[in-house]
Amino acid sequence: MASRKYDLVISGGRVIDPALGFGKEAHVFIKDGKLVGVQQDSAAVRRSIQAMPDEAVIDATGMIVVPGLIDCHVHLREPGNEDAETVVSGCEAAAAGGFTSVCCMPNTRPRIDTQESVKFVQDRARSASARVYVVGAITKNLEGKQLAEIGDLVRAGAVAISDDGYFLQNPEIMRRAFEYARMFNIPIMQHAEDKYLIAGGVMNESFQSTRLGLTGHPPVAEEIAVLRDIALCRATGSRLHVQHITTRRAIDAVRQAKAEGVKVTTEACPHHFVLTDEEIGKTFNTALRVNPPLRSEDDRQAVIEGLIDGTIDCIASDHAPH
Repeated sequence: MASRKYDLVISGGRVIDPALGFGKEAHVFIKDGKLVGVQQDSAAVRRSIQAMPDEAVIDATGMIVVPGLIDCHVHLREPGNEDAETVVSGCEAAAAGGFTSVCCMPNTRPRIDTQESVKFVQDRARSASARVYVVGAITKNLEGKQLAEIGDLVRAGAVAISDDGYFLQNPEIMRRAFEYARMFNIPIMQHAEDKYLIAGGVMNESFQSTRLGLTGHPPVAEEIAVLRDIALCRATGSRLHVQHITTRRAIDAVRQAKAEGVKVTTEACPHHFVLTDEEIGKTFNTALRVNPPLRSEDDRQAVIEGLIDGTIDCIASDHAPH
């Protein structure tokens, strides 16, 4: 029996590939597990699809067809909190949502601050449903006191460094981290909130926090952190990635830095361009307590503007099961 020209076709979906600037209704053809063609609709294409057996055709009418998505900010809870999630189960969740690659943060127990911990995650990921890129720690045990062995982390396979969840408050240590990052051509991913300004805060500092009697995270804590790190990035010629940016002034700072040629990128999370702190004021819903917090409507609009004009480079989930 002669083999078919194609093994599978994804038919009639809106095919989007930002890298190629392509966004049209089309048919995707697959052979031997590889994408071998994307064709717009025509009578000839429809005839070739109709000639294929039903089990070889996926009707994607009304759906979006995209390359495998990448989530550059997730927390896989292994090692240390396997009751919440493992590397394998986290990757199964990612794959179910269309994500084929994830970058996992180092705030596990123990922290990903040694070659052995990087290799542990890599070993667990060998049988996972998505590709895992490991982000190592900037400082030992994420304590902000002593740099981790950054060269060892990179040699073991770490693609970036971060003390995610903990702002690296000491500017001298951060400067040295930038210098090492430049040496190994990796970015620093920073959770940008001055820890002294947000101490004890549980939501955005605003009218709503005052009305509810809750201690707030002032937006200026993010702005100060972003401005400092942009300055250090500029001075060292290194690369900075600002995680889950939320405030208008911080976004403006990134926009200006990019215009100056500073190597800075940033991400936004869906909840920060969908929800605001007013939702907390309506229902006192503790499920809306996130870090960094939901901000004002003006900040939400600024995130959307940043996504549209390219100031914000990507959308990340900050997936973190508890």
